[in-house]
Parts: sequence; C-alpha cells; structure tokens
Amino acid sequence: MKKIVIMIKRVCIGIFGLYSVNVLFKTINILIPINVYTIIISSSLGFFGILSLIILKFLI
Repeated sequence: MKKIVIMIKRVCIGIFGLYSVNVLFKTINILIPINVYTIIISSSLGFFGILSLIILKFLI
C-alpha cells in the first residue's frame, strides 16, 4: 500500500511539473503535450525526465 501511495505522488508531481513547464515556456513556444508517455517519463525520471523532454522538443 505504501508503494502505491508513493507512485501516485510521483505521478502527480510529474503532471504538475509538465504543466508548470508548459506555463513557464509558453512564450517561447515550448509546449510538451501531457499524455501517458510524457507522464511516465516525468514521473519515473523526475526533473531530468522533464529536462530530457525539453531537449527532445528542440531536436525534433
């Protein structure tokens, strides 16, 4: 039960992180879609996952 609560917290923090990046970088057109794949990356890797999504956005 404790692991499930920790996982739910990480998913919520990942969603909040993606949303905050979208709000902060909206003016320079860096919008990362919030879907299942980006939530999995951001919740499992944390800050570095969000950073890697931003870098991927520049490369593509």
